[in-house]
Amino acid sequence: MIRMPWRKPEKRSYTSSILSAVFQHATTVSADAGKIGGVEAGAGFVARALAGARIEGPEWAKAMLTPMVFSQIGRSLIRRGGSVWAVEPDMLTEASYWNFEEGANSNRSGWRCRVTDNGPHGSRVRVLPYDRILFLAWGHDPALPWAPSGPLQFASTTAALASNAERALSHEAATPVSSVVEIPAEGWSDDELASVKSKITAAEGRLFFSDTLKTGDKNIDPDSPWRQRHIGPMMMKELNEAARDGFQRALASMGLPPDLFQHGANSQGQKEAARRAHLNVILPLGEMIEHELRVKLDGGIRLKFETYFADLVGRSMVVEKLVNSGVAINVALSAVGLDDD
Repeated sequence: MIRMPWRKPEKRSYTSSILSAVFQHATTVSADAGKIGGVEAGAGFVARALAGARIEGPEWAKAMLTPMVFSQIGRSLIRRGGSVWAVEPDMLTEASYWNFEEGANSNRSGWRCRVTDNGPHGSRVRVLPYDRILFLAWGHDPALPWAPSGPLQFASTTAALASNAERALSHEAATPVSSVVEIPAEGWSDDELASVKSKITAAEGRLFFSDTLKTGDKNIDPDSPWRQRHIGPMMMKELNEAARDGFQRALASMGLPPDLFQHGANSQGQKEAARRAHLNVILPLGEMIEHELRVKLDGGIRLKFETYFADLVGRSMVVEKLVNSGVAINVALSAVGLDDD
């Protein structure tokens, strides 16, 4: 057996085997769940919102923390539940796969992470100390603090509902579409049938005339042969409702208001949905990411997000009330975060 230089002999116990099984269950979700529209809608929204972060801090940090980095962090938090990046001298390298080595206790400073990053023609495996990685998690089971879980894992039943409904709709939509024309069982010669069939086939949806169909007792009536019957998908109302419900539940598991993606929603409703998404999802995630960056990279790093669209009306009302009660305008603006700082 070939021994890799980084591989250590494993001493596995029943306890570690059980924990491995629990970890596998906690971090596994149906592959199809990641393909549903609600998941991509939510992942895309979070990714784009985080990509809009404005970096304050040293210039090297601004060069390292690109919009693509934040976008991928947001997408991975939704889809995988976590995101790990190796801290290089002048860049961050996203881990394609990672796992923490056995033997570490609950003190994270002693954790060591086996990081794999893939390239077009190969991969690289390294074991890095905890202070050399960015470790970001949507959440985790208290029994498995090293194993991130995301909304798809925490709400796996909802993910399965949405996945099954959308997959059923996809299969139904793939049903062949065609039209069947019933032909008379008797009373028509082969030449007459061939003539009419060729004219119907050649018509391609256009009107055509045929004396053959008006001969004697061979006239067409609604209950006679030559009726067209449609063959194609049967998009049942209940199935569409289940898919729509699964879409909304998937978004709700991420903390995103379904109205944000509701077709036909009025502008006021969508503005309120955007405000709630920004305040309840994007800003808290930004705080979490900022904390990790300050600890692992530089204490002077700050992430700023534009909030004027989210709660300007509410803040302006607070400013008005403060000013009317005698508070200086600059103090009132600062109190609601609308100052220049």
